[in-house]
Amino acid sequence: MRMLSTSIHGIADYAVGLVVLLLPYFHDMHGTPKTILLLLGGSALIYSLLTDYEFGLLRIIPFRSHLGLDMLFAALMIAASMLLSFPHSSRLVVASLGVLAILVVVLTKRDRADQSRPTKTRT
Repeated sequence: MRMLSTSIHGIADYAVGLVVLLLPYFHDMHGTPKTILLLLGGSALIYSLLTDYEFGLLRIIPFRSHLGLDMLFAALMIAASMLLSFPHSSRLVVASLGVLAILVVVLTKRDRADQSRPTKTRT
């Protein structure tokens, strides 16, 4: 059951992107783990800004393509948590953010509210 609107999805996009960008600083990360999180968080924010939805700035990327990018983001977060040498205290956080991203995609309605199907007019 898809219950999240695209506007709620947009809020989640920016929140997750910012959390991923800030995570290396909260957990005092360095090297590859820090670089990967900065790239993933920055990428999530950039493709969100370019998405055709309520919170998109340039609206270049179709929303359904954005959902595919979210799934890629999620997969990379989960893989990174298992493959990179994150501090023990942050490994579960990184994986959880990936799982959260998957849940948001699965629970999001595929069409924006302002692009809903037109209603029939009486003749």
